[in-house]
Amino acid sequence: MKTARQRAALLAPVFGTKKSTLLDWLRIELGSADALDRWVPHVPEIGLASRAVAPRTLYHLCPGNVPDAGRESLLIGLLLGSHNVAKLPRDPGVRQALRALAASLPGPLQPLLTLRSAFRPADVARADAVIAYGGDEAVAALRIHLRPGQTFLAYGHRVSLLWLGLLRAEDRDFRALAAATARDVAAHRQLGCLSPQAVYLAPGSDSVAFGAALAEALEKELPARLPPLPLSEAAAIRHARQSVRAAGGQVIESTRGLRWSILLDPRPAFRDGFAHRTVPIRVASPEQLKTALRPFLGKISTVGLRYPLSRRDEDLFLALGAERLCPVGQCQSPPLLRHHDGHPRLAGLVKWVDRETLQPR
Repeated sequence: MKTARQRAALLAPVFGTKKSTLLDWLRIELGSADALDRWVPHVPEIGLASRAVAPRTLYHLCPGNVPDAGRESLLIGLLLGSHNVAKLPRDPGVRQALRALAASLPGPLQPLLTLRSAFRPADVARADAVIAYGGDEAVAALRIHLRPGQTFLAYGHRVSLLWLGLLRAEDRDFRALAAATARDVAAHRQLGCLSPQAVYLAPGSDSVAFGAALAEALEKELPARLPPLPLSEAAAIRHARQSVRAAGGQVIESTRGLRWSILLDPRPAFRDGFAHRTVPIRVASPEQLKTALRPFLGKISTVGLRYPLSRRDEDLFLALGAERLCPVGQCQSPPLLRHHDGHPRLAGLVKWVDRETLQPR
């Protein structure tokens, strides 16, 4: 495809968005929707114009926990007009979703995407830019195959959480917050970086009542049948339940096995690694929360907050280095035009060529 506008028109229906949204994305990050295709004014007063140059080849290490991240990574490369080589994850569901996406691309875009089932170091070496999703170990293992001069965008391990402040059973938004929390926890099997690993309430909150309301909301949110869990993950959930009971906390659990678990944990310390609708509810003051999250500075992705967002809550999590603040219930559905891990996603991949046209005096 010759122009970004043409690619946007073809990509929009495939990715369930609008052409205007994709053009807005280009304009916001590159200054112009046409910056990839022609010279655009940069500093007109001195005759300076610029043009963005996309990577000729872009390598994607797609994540295996959620398909959306891999889809958006490919959208970025296709919108830029790069040739994309994508290493598919092992997870069969995510792999199938990305194969279906590739098959749905219009004919003119098909040559821009190559899928790989296995890792090939030569693919990485030939790429001008590399996007890597995964745990910190996977990112580090890929880094050793990079050569000097390659652009490398790494999206490693991140954690997310919810902070609801002082919450009482008589609050008007009590059950609405339970339903919103259930949406955030249930999506993507609670396996993604945007999946809340804990719900924090301020001292004096009705934590037991909220746990019961969340239990009802999760049961409504989930389908009647869920796929069986791997033995190791089932064992981890049982261990988490036992750990909370041993610490003097309570567990509200599904009567249908391991569908969901609500852990009323008396320990304010933040822990990650929870999955498959396993939800710790902890009570902590803002100062205790700062202490609990201090070991995760630089790793906090999304914090879901009670709406309307308060300045005090915003300041609390800005100080803790959170990369995204949103209303509870929207953790798992970030806007396409957001910054990812605090950085732009298109602008970080292009390089710029400047052209000077004014004659020297």
